[in-house]
Parts: sequence; structure tokens; C-alpha cells
Amino acid sequence: MRILFAVLIASLALVSGANAEVYNWTGYYIGANAGYGWGDSDVSTTASAGTYFAPSSVAAVNAAGHGKVHPDGFVGGVQAGMNWQNGNLVLGGEVDFNAYDLSKSRTITAVYPAFAPDTFTLGQSVKADWLLTLRPRVGIAMDNLLGYVTGGLAVTNLKNTNSFSDTFGLGATEYGSGSKTKYGWTLGAGVEYALMDNWSAKLEYLYTDFGSVSSSGTLTAAGPSAAPFSHSADLTSSTLRLGVNYKF
Repeated sequence: MRILFAVLIASLALVSGANAEVYNWTGYYIGANAGYGWGDSDVSTTASAGTYFAPSSVAAVNAAGHGKVHPDGFVGGVQAGMNWQNGNLVLGGEVDFNAYDLSKSRTITAVYPAFAPDTFTLGQSVKADWLLTLRPRVGIAMDNLLGYVTGGLAVTNLKNTNSFSDTFGLGATEYGSGSKTKYGWTLGAGVEYALMDNWSAKLEYLYTDFGSVSSSGTLTAAGPSAAPFSHSADLTSSTLRLGVNYKF
């Protein structure tokens, strides 16, 4: 990410002194894009003793329930926007909507400290399946080449699914799921090149932060046994994508 920004900033510095203006970026445009997204998610499952767990079991479950997963997957969709050029300065805005197939799951099995060899198993997953961004763009143009920085609103539906079971013999299970539309932010940069007539191609990087989603559940087992659980997961991601635009 730092290397990409350094290259783009250097490119902007080189072209900012140019006075020649051949291609005019002013106008409305529509286009499509496709690429790859990858991210980081801190997942957490926390149990309370209730009427089921011994204190040592609570500590073991909570230690196993904190971890990190790295969702990744295909990104692709459509965008529309407008540019206004004055000299070498290009100002504009863009909205895009993408399929955002970022997902990853984690399963961990551990031994109850005071009840070996009995074990418990935690399952945790994170998923985001669409992405909407609304961003201003500021760039420097040199003829057919445009380098720009961009940032603004990012929206997705963040899902976190969790499960618990053990081999203790009482049929203990728990399930907790959270799904929420999250409003976050995005920041990035790109380069775009006018190919011919009204067509252009671009390479763009975006970093996004969506915050976290939480849920709760209750473990049930034979008899009166029960215990409350709480779950959470956040998501930050990077997206690198290629796109084409048609300017009206």
C-alpha cells in the first residue's frame, strides 16, 4: 500500500508541472471493473459460566475464541461518475457498486483443562458480499494520463456466524449470527489512461474500514445447563481492480 501511494504521488509530482493539454477529461462516464480483494478480521467469542461451564472452561473457551481471519475473494461491478478539468487539475466524483465476495472461516478445537480428554470446538466465519462506495476524486492530468487520489463513503453488509459444541456428553450447542449494513470509509488512489475516442482504462487501489458487527447466543445442554455467549467481528480490506470507462 505504501509503495503504491509513493509511486502515485511521484507520478503526480512529475505531471503537475506539465502545461500541455491534449485530452480533455471533462464529462460524464460509466464503466465496469474487476479485481481482487483481501482483508483482516478480528473475531471474538466470549462465554460466561452460566450453569454449564467451570471457571477453567470459561477461560479456555475465551482464549480459543479470540483470533484473526483473512477474508479474500473476487471483486467486480460497475461505476459511474463525472470529471471536470481545468488546466492539469481534474476534479470529479464516482459511485460504484460491486460484488464483493470476501469470506473466511476458522475452526478451533481444544481440550477442557479440568475435564480432559473432553474437547470443545468453535466455528467462526466472516463474510461481505457487496460493496458500495461514493467518492470524490482529485487528480492531475498530462495529456491522456490521469493520476488521482480518492476517498469517501464505503458500505457493505457484514456477516459473522459462530458455533460451539463439545464432547462432554450433554449435547451442548450454541449458535450466534450477526448481519448488519455497515457504513465505513475508504481511501485510495489510481491511474487512468485514455485509449481511443471516449474509452479509458484504469488501475485502482482502495483501502476500506467497515467497523464491527456483534451478536449473542445461549448455550443449551441437557437439563438446566445454559451459558450466555457474545460474538463480534470487524473488517478492514484492500481492493485492487482494473476498470474501463466510456465518457459521454
